[in-house]
Amino acid sequence: MCIRDRGYTELYIPKENLVGSDGQDKDLIQRLETIIIQWNRQIKEIVSNPDSQQENENSGPLDEIDYWRNRRENLKHIDEQLENPELKQIVKFLEKMGGNYAKGFGEEAANIKNKSEEAHDNLLLLESLYEPCQKLQAATPKEIPDMIPSLLMRVRMIW
Repeated sequence: MCIRDRGYTELYIPKENLVGSDGQDKDLIQRLETIIIQWNRQIKEIVSNPDSQQENENSGPLDEIDYWRNRRENLKHIDEQLENPELKQIVKFLEKMGGNYAKGFGEEAANIKNKSEEAHDNLLLLESLYEPCQKLQAATPKEIPDMIPSLLMRVRMIW
């Protein structure tokens, strides 16, 4: 399955030969600054995304776990793209040319790392609820009371 099929964020990285460019090509600089502005927007959108998926009344703990799993994977995917040599070359080029947007991009990239760690930590804790919640979801009403103490113990551990 292609990464794009999973709905992960893709940063467009143009194929530009920047080796030997002296910054005289104003169109090139403008194109690259437009791209870095788009990257900033994409990253800000992901970073400022709500920390919960509780918008749906019918969502439950398994939905929350899936949300954090997808968020972690999306952030990890962006982080991997930030290590792309072509992307780094564009950022360095714009920094060298005195571009205003390259500095802000570095700050946004750091936010991705922080949010990625946060998602990883949240998922680590929430995954302890996955199996009991699956059992609870499949249980008959008569079986539920026996499952509650174990589930509550795990919730207390997370809290």
